[in-house]
Amino acid sequence: RVTDDALWVADLSIISTSLFRAQKIGEDTELVAAARYGTLGYIVEGISSDAILRYWDYQTRVSHRLKNGALFKLTLIGVGDVAGERDSNDGSEDVVRVGFHRADLRYRQVLGKAWLQAGVQGGYDYFAPPADDGGPTSAVTEWIARPYFEVGYTFSPRLETSLGGDLFYQDFGLGFLNDPSGVLFRSPDAGVTMGLWAQTEWTYKKLTVTPSARVDDYRWGPTRATSFDPRVSVAYAIHKSLTAKASAGVFHGPPRFSFAEPPIVFGPVPAFDGLGLEHGLNRSLQYQASVEATLPGDLQATLTGFTHDNSYALDFSLIGQDLSVTGANPCAEPPPPELYAPLHLRGRARGAELLVRRRLGQSVFGWLSYAMSQSDRTVAGVGTFPFDFDQ
Repeated sequence: RVTDDALWVADLSIISTSLFRAQKIGEDTELVAAARYGTLGYIVEGISSDAILRYWDYQTRVSHRLKNGALFKLTLIGVGDVAGERDSNDGSEDVVRVGFHRADLRYRQVLGKAWLQAGVQGGYDYFAPPADDGGPTSAVTEWIARPYFEVGYTFSPRLETSLGGDLFYQDFGLGFLNDPSGVLFRSPDAGVTMGLWAQTEWTYKKLTVTPSARVDDYRWGPTRATSFDPRVSVAYAIHKSLTAKASAGVFHGPPRFSFAEPPIVFGPVPAFDGLGLEHGLNRSLQYQASVEATLPGDLQATLTGFTHDNSYALDFSLIGQDLSVTGANPCAEPPPPELYAPLHLRGRARGAELLVRRRLGQSVFGWLSYAMSQSDRTVAGVGTFPFDFDQ
């Protein structure tokens, strides 16, 4: 909680410059605000006069507690990124701009062993590609609104259950991006996604099991799709300083717009969520296991392994690519790039990460990680090859 005394914190580093403010307003109201600007951009632009790199973000939270214990919380958050190059002749900028702004108003009330939370989110995402042939840049903006609710009940210290739902409205406004051939994708003007979920957490001695499920119904223009995602996670306390965890689940979602012009890959792109749903939903079967250990010096180490088996209704990153250069199967005869539609593909992602950290709030805190991962795509008649986003 925010203390009675107002707090200012300023930080300057080669990555960013930030400012933080926290204070109480009366007895029942708290204000927390922070803003950051990318110092690294000045360094990059100073080293290379043609490069442009700017990024910033802000967060503000106002919370107010009523006499009956209910809590209202308003959160504002925004991010902006600009990257590209400057023409040394006329000084014009050829840049990509992406960002978003969000507002979230939330109400929470505890009633004995039960609790209720409800709220609404709103805001917009924007994406402005580089201008063509020196012309003006046209930004694409997606407006969103999302009312939601969540209720829960604690039956005992070992058993708690909760359920909730949301309605997600998106105004895409991308009709001009419809594929001229009508083969690959269409863009509706707006879409509504209705979701319901339920979760139970059960603890028995050293074992905690958390099953959950989510149902989403997508209604975007004339297209409709429905998904059901069961999931489960398990945690077992082997020792007071050693915990093993595992999880498995199904995750669905609409195709995510991205593009690749190696060595540059970019995506998902804000405000482009409405493309390609007529081909169905992407699906991911995700499995992961980890071991968490508490070490001397207030350190914590986590070793995590994961594997994701994915199917893609539409893969935007492969549109128009010449798959004969992938080296997946030199004997295969891939279709001509202009006729190739990257529909209904399969892919995998697998890897491991070692993370060592000292928690925030200590006199010295931070983290160090090392990860190895591999991701690929499999195309019928071509073979399996590394994904452009593989790291």
